[in-house]
Amino acid sequence: MVAGERAECLKMLRGHRFDLTVDLTSDAQTGPERVFGLLDPGDYVLISSTWVNRLALGVEADQSVRELGSAKPDNMLDATYRYLQHKLRAEEAVERLRLSGKPATTLRSPIIWGQGDHTRRLQFYRHRMADQSSLILVDGGSNRAQIVWSKDAARVISMWITTSEVSSRLIWELLPDSGVTVKSIIDEIADVAKLEPHYVSLSKRQLSNGLPEYLVSEPLWRETSLRPTGSNLFQNMGINPSKISDWSRHVCGEAPTPYEVLLRQRELQYLGGLKAA
Repeated sequence: MVAGERAECLKMLRGHRFDLTVDLTSDAQTGPERVFGLLDPGDYVLISSTWVNRLALGVEADQSVRELGSAKPDNMLDATYRYLQHKLRAEEAVERLRLSGKPATTLRSPIIWGQGDHTRRLQFYRHRMADQSSLILVDGGSNRAQIVWSKDAARVISMWITTSEVSSRLIWELLPDSGVTVKSIIDEIADVAKLEPHYVSLSKRQLSNGLPEYLVSEPLWRETSLRPTGSNLFQNMGINPSKISDWSRHVCGEAPTPYEVLLRQRELQYLGGLKAA
């Protein structure tokens, strides 16, 4: 175990050889080419995101992004846009390494949920159901999200890295399916926690005008779905990913308690004003 900042650790590992390197935090300064320059990483796997595909139109989940749009895509936060540009530059470096004969590949992942998720995306909905008040669905929660259970991700990646297939493709993807609606995901969360959600459907336009901070914080309304491809890791390893109904109770745990924060107070005030009008 070597602990420290990325650049520092790479220097500490200078000259070492490994069978496999899985890189989750690559950036422009200490990216894939820097890794290969300082050590022998063996099979190198860059963990990227299926959101990279949103930087260009019509790109499949296992295709390179060649031409960026002229502007930031709609519904994308500035921080997300910057993050994806970093990932894209790292993906481009992987492609350059492959052209020079290096065993490098990219694995694009959708959202992964498991116990202890630091993003607390799951808790966003659970806390709002626990106070027995209304839960806002952006545009009715009709958009589709693709979520992988962390144990499924660990299982399929563990199998994959023991094969000779790791660097056989430029890009692999970890999509579990073609996506399910956000409302159905929240319904499942509510069922596991034995809670009865009270939904209010509001359009993005309404919220942009009246409660824009909700759109910043709501974790799934920006999600869209991609079609699994011939480079899908689950299909290639012969593993069927679990349905949300199979794993949600393992992730949700105990029923949540109401969670009072300023945003929630603003939501309830806003909904109260709509009802009064």
